[in-house]
Amino acid sequence: MEHVVFHDGIEIFDCVEFDPALRRTDTAADLAFLVMELHGADRPDLAEEVISAYGAAGGDPGDAALLSFYATYRALVRAKLAYLDANALPEDSAERDHARSDGDRLFALAERFAWRARLPLVLVICGIAASGKTEVARNLARASGLAHLSSDPLRKRLAGLTPHEHAPLERYSDEFSRRTYRALGQETTEAIRRDGGALVDATFRRRRDRDAFREGLDTDPGLVLFIECRAPTRVLLQRAETRARRADSTSDAAPADVAAQLEAFDPLDEIDPQRHVALRTDRSLVEIVDDLHALLDTRL
Repeated sequence: MEHVVFHDGIEIFDCVEFDPALRRTDTAADLAFLVMELHGADRPDLAEEVISAYGAAGGDPGDAALLSFYATYRALVRAKLAYLDANALPEDSAERDHARSDGDRLFALAERFAWRARLPLVLVICGIAASGKTEVARNLARASGLAHLSSDPLRKRLAGLTPHEHAPLERYSDEFSRRTYRALGQETTEAIRRDGGALVDATFRRRRDRDAFREGLDTDPGLVLFIECRAPTRVLLQRAETRARRADSTSDAAPADVAAQLEAFDPLDEIDPQRHVALRTDRSLVEIVDDLHALLDTRL
């Protein structure tokens, strides 16, 4: 609320004060404004301190999801104002670029709070090798701030290899895969306790792999949503061929492995249909992520 006091005693309040209906709101909405500002200033620690102190003083700040919902709204309003400011400034001016950058920053902050409002949640992003699951997981990790947990680097870490070293065939045995997926479940449990959620990236192509993941996962199964990435065979093979030529890839899957996985992928029949979403990935990443957001908010 703007409040200006002049020397002659005249007090001016923000014009919203003329309508009681506009200035009476949930206290969580007001608290979320400060929480949003503190996160925007890269001081989430102070935001948590404010929330804790407010509760200790007898206030009811609401749960984390409610505060995140209101913080999303507050950040979006601020982002809109920044974009409006940018449009009103001369083109190719430093001020316009600064206002637009501020809008982009606030919009990204709003998106991160929107993810926090969905928590607790674990997204298992699975599918045939080269189905695009890692690209989707990386994009969501950047937007949400959640941990991106992948079976490929984990398998190699358990084998004593660097992420870009090729794992020998014995490291893909049934027993070593079971060990890898169980450890992936344990890492997911730690991420839930620390952050409220995680993005888990692995093929999960066999029922026994999914069972091993559940063995290591110490949380409510209802928090886990399986996102199965799918694409036409020709797209999968083209991606695998392209990836095989890249030195920075952590995946060992060659085109022949993709073909083999297509023949031996255990359907996710044991997964509750309400916790299983099929996602076509043979299109732009923007379209994929937009559809995923819509599916999440419809189902959760």
